Formats: sequence, C-alpha cells, structure tokens
Amino acid sequence: MVVEERIHTRSGDESIVTIDCLRSHHIKELMEIETVSFGAPWSERAYRNEMNNRSAIYLVALSADGAVLGYAGAWVVMDEAHITTIAIRPDMRGRKMGKALLVALLDAAATKGSKRATLEVRPSNTVALEIYRKFGFYPVGRRKAYYTDNREDALIMWLDGYDVESYVREAEVVRALFRWCDDAADTLKL
Repeated sequence: MVVEERIHTRSGDESIVTIDCLRSHHIKELMEIETVSFGAPWSERAYRNEMNNRSAIYLVALSADGAVLGYAGAWVVMDEAHITTIAIRPDMRGRKMGKALLVALLDAAATKGSKRATLEVRPSNTVALEIYRKFGFYPVGRRKAYYTDNREDALIMWLDGYDVESYVREAEVVRALFRWCDDAADTLKL
C-alpha cells in the first residue's frame, strides 16, 4: 500500500510522506524509533522475523528522502487484526501520522479478511487512547502487569467491524489528506 500525505513541518514547509511496506533496509531506523518510544522495545531480530510472518502486516511512514518517520504492525488471524505496534519518531509526532498509519493498517488488514481489530495500550498513553477511541475502539478488559518495564497494566481494546460510524468518519478525515495510489495491492503483495 503506497499512500502519500502532505504534512507541514515545524518550519511551515510542506513535505510528502509515503506509507509503504516495511523492508529490511528500514529496520535500523525503525529500531531507533522503537528504542525511544517503548520502555521494553522489541529486538531487531523480532522485526526481521515479523517480515517473514505470513499473518503479519508492517508498514512504514517515509519522508521524501526515504527516512523512516513511523511504523505500524498487525497480525491478521481469521477475521481479526491484532495491532502489535504503532510508533512515530518523536520530532514528527502530532502531525496525524499515527492516524494515517492506523487507517492504512486497518485497510490492509481488511484486504486479508479482517472484520475487527484488537490491541493493548497503556492506560497512561492518553494520546493513543484518544486516537483509538475516535476510531471506535472500546475497552473490554485489562492485562495485569502486562508491560515488563514498569509492570503497568494494558487496556485491551476492540473495534468491531470497520463499518462502525466512528471508524468511517475518522478514516474519511485521514484519507482526505492522502492520495491513495492505484498499485496498493501490488506494493503490499497481498
């Protein structure tokens, strides 16, 4: 899935961000974002293994010069997408890239048969919680002491059906910022 979004940099300049599939040459920059974003980061080996997981979808947001600005991943099993990660480079946060990656990820998962999605999120991650709620995710439970770095619980959230009004509304807003390319399925190799 190749998607282009115009974003405004802190200096006010407009630049294009492309969302594409994770490839091996993106891993080094992904790991830099992973390390600053998560208290218990996944290893480089874990991401390399995920690239060979037929149930996995991993996307990257790239600058015009190919730098990794953010990434997102999910496992699709049967009709469910389990969102495993979304992270944005700290200097690029607050520019709707997380929302864009979420839309692209859910759309890619839908092409693999997903009709609903789940994820775990820290209760302290209020920015992520707000985004997920806007898309129609709702909490269904907790995983006690889920995060190994500080033993924080994880909220378990679900999105039942991508046709729910909140997802459709938020996705339309995000898609309005994008030019969705015709070769999306070929790029994702779905």
